[in-house]
Amino acid sequence: MKIFDYSFLLDGMFPVDILNYIKNIAVSQEKEERLKEVYFETFMTLEDIAKIESVISSNEIEGIITSRERAIEILKLGKAPNTHDEKEILGYKDALKLIHENHYDLDINEYDIKQLHRVLLAQSDNEGGEYKQVNNGIYRIIGGVPKLHFETISYKETPQAMEQLIGSFIYARQNGANDLLLLPCFILDFLSIHPFIDGNGRTSRLLSLLLMYKAGYDVGKYISFEGKINQYKAQYYQALSESSIGWHENQNSYIPFIKNFLWTLMLCYKDLQGKFTGVGKEKATKKERVRGLILNSPNSLSKKEIQERLPDISAVTITKALIELEKSGLIKKVGTGTNIKYIKNK
Repeated sequence: MKIFDYSFLLDGMFPVDILNYIKNIAVSQEKEERLKEVYFETFMTLEDIAKIESVISSNEIEGIITSRERAIEILKLGKAPNTHDEKEILGYKDALKLIHENHYDLDINEYDIKQLHRVLLAQSDNEGGEYKQVNNGIYRIIGGVPKLHFETISYKETPQAMEQLIGSFIYARQNGANDLLLLPCFILDFLSIHPFIDGNGRTSRLLSLLLMYKAGYDVGKYISFEGKINQYKAQYYQALSESSIGWHENQNSYIPFIKNFLWTLMLCYKDLQGKFTGVGKEKATKKERVRGLILNSPNSLSKKEIQERLPDISAVTITKALIELEKSGLIKKVGTGTNIKYIKNK
């Protein structure tokens, strides 16, 4: 029986290249936060572009395709979908919107995972939000003929496997597992269980984005993480295949898939930084910096958290900036009393 055990993530013994990735990602994340303070308008533009790219790319990976022109008409202009594929594309947009606007309320639990899947398939003829009722192996086309590539968990064992997977993830997170290492392990196991009859790949990418947001890594909001997977699809599937060997016998290595995830995330940061190459570094006003921080934050922020991120700005200036932003309708309060926080008003 498959056992989900992430205790190996707590010993800190990893290949040098993985440790270097984590270090470089931390540096890149800091650079992103500094850029946001000055170029928040640019980040908002990048966010709009990344949303469309994420929807198109995540569906393309699964062979769900329409012309880019039609995709933009559906995603930006609100045109009605005409085909099954276009309905699937619209469903991904809705699920992605759910994560963008509500990620602070979502987490890894059975309800939210099923909810994401339900929204993903709501526009198509497929029913979402329930675990599979028949077995569904992972197939590859070889010589024009579908061949079983990986035998997933049976439908009868799926509810128990998902319960154990979610429990193991929560336990590892609560006991200090590095989010950047835990995330790909969870996604690999989710894909190996293949809990739904359809939409597992797309759901896995939505969950990846959600978990990155929850951990404070929001680069996928501005540079499409799904787009990078699609661009380097061969490397992604190779890593997935390597980390799946011996999975049922608890003898698989998560390392190839972890490396691929970190490498893909670094590509996103590299692309993001490239957007600002040669751009002047004019100094933003203090109120502009507060505005940029909140409007581009993946999570709600309290006044204390804002002051910790912007220690050179006084509490009075922060309060004034928050009042102006709230009056203009750009941000809203969440929580009450001493737990009040602020977040971009979608």
